[in-house]
Amino acid sequence: MPAVITDEKLVQELLAERQKTGAARWDEVWDGVVHMSPMPSIEHQREEKRLLLALCELVERQGLGEVFHQVNVADPVKGMDDYRVPDICVLLPSSQAKVESTYIAGGPDLVIEIHSPDDETYKKLPWYAKQGVREVVVINRDTRKVELFRNKEGQMVLEAASPQAAELETVPLVLKTVKTEQGLRVAVHHKDDLQRIFLV
Repeated sequence: MPAVITDEKLVQELLAERQKTGAARWDEVWDGVVHMSPMPSIEHQREEKRLLLALCELVERQGLGEVFHQVNVADPVKGMDDYRVPDICVLLPSSQAKVESTYIAGGPDLVIEIHSPDDETYKKLPWYAKQGVREVVVINRDTRKVELFRNKEGQMVLEAASPQAAELETVPLVLKTVKTEQGLRVAVHHKDDLQRIFLV
């Protein structure tokens, strides 16, 4: 539920309390406006953990790029006055983004978001495009639907959506919604290796 607090003293007290308790870990600042997000659900965290393990194995350990988890991604000019916190992102060796001490300045090559009901995932897409993110993968937490967006002339354009497989260009991976005995999951594998599949 969106809320506006105009009492500056109350705002500062609230922000200090969130920092103290760790609740601010998922907060974002959108052009100077603080967006307070609740902690991810248990299922969100499970999916995110499995996805992170897959990316670390298939991307980072293969020397294809560096994988980051819940890192601040900031506008290179505005810094921490305008940042988002994607679930996972990847920087390739040729990335234009720069790693600073507390944030990544500019858009990573790949961003992955797990979409939960009523969150702001899709509202972030124009900002990611503006920062130069090349691809965004959105995975629906509940349905495991996979959507692949690509940056086309400064706009995120939907390129693939379940049941179609999402074949990435930034890294040689394929993500696809599949049926398993445990229900719907997302299968992640290298595009040239169908034998080694990670289920998210």
